[in-house]
Amino acid sequence: MVCDSDGLASSRGMSKMRVLHLVVILSALTLVVGCVAPQTTERRQSSFNKRDLVTSGVNVLPTESVVKTTSLFGGNEQRMYEYEEYIENIITDEVRSAFKEKGYQVDVLSKGYLHQEKLSAQFLRLKENYASKMPELYSQYLMPVEAAFSIKSNIGQSTIKFAEGKKYLVICDYQMSSQTNGARVSGIALQVLTGIRFTDQSDTFSMTIGIVDNETGDIVWTNTTNIAYGMFNGLMITTNANAEEADRKHIKWIVGKILEPLFNTKEQ
Repeated sequence: MVCDSDGLASSRGMSKMRVLHLVVILSALTLVVGCVAPQTTERRQSSFNKRDLVTSGVNVLPTESVVKTTSLFGGNEQRMYEYEEYIENIITDEVRSAFKEKGYQVDVLSKGYLHQEKLSAQFLRLKENYASKMPELYSQYLMPVEAAFSIKSNIGQSTIKFAEGKKYLVICDYQMSSQTNGARVSGIALQVLTGIRFTDQSDTFSMTIGIVDNETGDIVWTNTTNIAYGMFNGLMITTNANAEEADRKHIKWIVGKILEPLFNTKEQ
């Protein structure tokens, strides 16, 4: 057997070149990844100090929700008003609990309270002004940290003093959309009455929590999340005995995910 030393040397040389090329490519990829600016769903005013919330306290305003079903075949969109009222109460309660558990001074200003104090019109105006700023703040879901932490957004000083002693207002918005067939549209309506939940992988949820300075009207902090239900718990079927418990577990998880960076006061 004749060994071709020149051929073997050539083969080894080519192998070394391939390894060298691979090292160069990997180094370039590492450099590119390292140069990509960190991105976030959080938005923050540059002068906002999260520790101020601890000393100033917060008022949680009534949650606004939109829960709708849409036929897979188009049209037949329906709002689930009864479920909206039900889930709004759970969200407001879980947001209040989240702040309270972290030691914040927190009050809930219910729709009943606002009506009693003749503040309903001011609340609606505040929410309209706040909602008008969201498309600008979230023109892109993820934003480079440098830009995200230097927002300038004001909803006007029509944000009257809703309560004395609390500088900040907490605003919550929740949306749920479910693609259904015709049978499931009517079935979901029955769920509100029976307490049985049939939630499948096609359902999507989004929640945004924002904080407004009640004195200046500045939006000082917001965070949001959009998830498919399958990412949370997959197919969920619960009965009367634990339907609300399951809903609270779901909402508590989302609220915790959104507020986590706010409660991390080590990072300003």
